[in-house]
Amino acid sequence: MDYVEPSDYLTGKKFQGIVEAEDWLKTEIAAMKTVFGCGTIRKLESVSRRCRYCTCRGVKAVHDYTVDDTGIVEDEVMEDECCD
Repeated sequence: MDYVEPSDYLTGKKFQGIVEAEDWLKTEIAAMKTVFGCGTIRKLESVSRRCRYCTCRGVKAVHDYTVDDTGIVEDEVMEDECCD
């Protein structure tokens, strides 16, 4: 079986809150625009001080939400990858 890796086709959008992001993603899933019928909302946060080995370019992911046609089905707090 051959398939396209979903991470190759990311859509970036900004939302005021998680509810707006979830509603938008549910409409995209309903329109069958996703590979596996689900998507991820990633909450991003600006870092106050960039570390010596910075790869995040000053913005880090702090929370991931997995969404399907019913709404949020999983949420995960992301590990801080910045070095002090």
